[in-house]
Amino acid sequence: REAAISNNNAAATTDLPTDTARPWRVALNFGRESLTPFWNSWGKSGARLPIVVPCDFCSTNLILPQCDTVSYTDLDGAETKAISGGDWSVDKEKHILKFSLTLPEQIEKRDIVLQANSQLTMEGIIYSEVELQELNQAFIDARAEEWKAAEVLDKIQKIRDAPKTWNEEKGVWEKVYYNEPLSSLASKNLNVFRKAQERKRRDALRPSPKDLSLNSGNFPGFDCKVFLGATNGIIRDDKSGMVVGSWTAEPITVTSENTKRVLKKLE
Repeated sequence: REAAISNNNAAATTDLPTDTARPWRVALNFGRESLTPFWNSWGKSGARLPIVVPCDFCSTNLILPQCDTVSYTDLDGAETKAISGGDWSVDKEKHILKFSLTLPEQIEKRDIVLQANSQLTMEGIIYSEVELQELNQAFIDARAEEWKAAEVLDKIQKIRDAPKTWNEEKGVWEKVYYNEPLSSLASKNLNVFRKAQERKRRDALRPSPKDLSLNSGNFPGFDCKVFLGATNGIIRDDKSGMVVGSWTAEPITVTSENTKRVLKKLE
């Protein structure tokens, strides 16, 4: 069953040394992943432990949970555990986002065990709306160039495949051949190949829509809205260095009471 955030209205912290706070709904999904060491029995049962943590990303590079507890459902019923914030960093050149959260208490569900004081580091991607538009436009331009180059070869082929014409003088049907010089034909084929490679390269630079958040939201340090993504997005336990889950995030568009209190403090 899906986990839910505790209804505890207490703010995660009382003093926020920041001037902006951008709320995002971070969904942590603990369990065995493809990058979890195969020799380790951790999470081998296939159990999953989802926990949702609404967080504020602050311009001082702090990430603060909006509540100081999270709730999830174990085999014995509902469990409530403490959670605390950490920090975040962005490599804009490589489009990489990292942020951390800490679990002061042990969390356990079947063979998924997160020890007390586990510091978790989440890794994923981040793209601004402007960057995505530029990447998409570059791909569209490269594709158009490939189509243009291919049209030149198509014209040659159409002439070669043209139906026979009637020769009045000879009284026969004749096929008109277009003798394109071999060097010219090779050059045109090479041009199509190069344009196709450039189109593929531009396409590879674009993140897949399925690997990005459904909606874009505000984020500190960006002039426009951004999409967060979890392409190869992982949760790593800093103590063991082991991958212990995956994560996703969506912007919080309806301001919660906790975020309102945060923003009021920042006024």
